[in-house]
Amino acid sequence: SWIKNVLEVETNIVVAYIKDCFSASDFIEKLGKNGILAIPFGKGRIRMVTHLDISENDVEKVVESLKF
Repeated sequence: SWIKNVLEVETNIVVAYIKDCFSASDFIEKLGKNGILAIPFGKGRIRMVTHLDISENDVEKVVESLKF
């Protein structure tokens, strides 16, 4: 409910646009409470990066954590 759009993923970097009625810092704080790290990436955007040690279960955890 917080995400407006996600840029097409070409590498291991995911950039998402936060809906205007929310703040990226609040979003990042909520993710952090679930052990998920993200950083602000310009106005209204966040950046998340995966790596080879990220499992399918890890990705599912992030997806479920985004449903707030």
